[in-house]
Amino acid sequence: MDDEIDVDRFVAKAKSLGLNIFYGTVDESSAPVVHWDNEQGDYVKFLKLAKDLGASMVVIGKLVMSDSIIDGAKLDPKSFEDKEMSKMADELNDELEDFRKYVGKVGSAAISWIKDGVIYSYMEATQWFIEYANLMDVARDFEEASHE
Repeated sequence: MDDEIDVDRFVAKAKSLGLNIFYGTVDESSAPVVHWDNEQGDYVKFLKLAKDLGASMVVIGKLVMSDSIIDGAKLDPKSFEDKEMSKMADELNDELEDFRKYVGKVGSAAISWIKDGVIYSYMEATQWFIEYANLMDVARDFEEASHE
């Protein structure tokens, strides 16, 4: 698997189908969302369906790994009174450092379109981005547990 998502292929296919592109993200809390099952087909099939169902525009967004994303996710080991938790925060921060090699790379990308008040969404993610997201879940759980 590649270590970066090629968003240009999404754009090229959408344009070849006559779809307009809006670069951004869709607030998925604003309407019901249907997520595409990637096992049923790739972005080409998703975009063709959008066109066949009358969509004239798709929203394309991406997440590019950055130093600020990594730094913002770090925990402050000094904020934990328990030495074991402080050590675990240090270890988590060390794991986050491993993601610096992906700075500037697109880790995930999404295509969305809206019809009849429903958001239809397709997403691709690299393996490293999935690992990063899982680590963020661990960090969130760790921080919540420390404040109980």
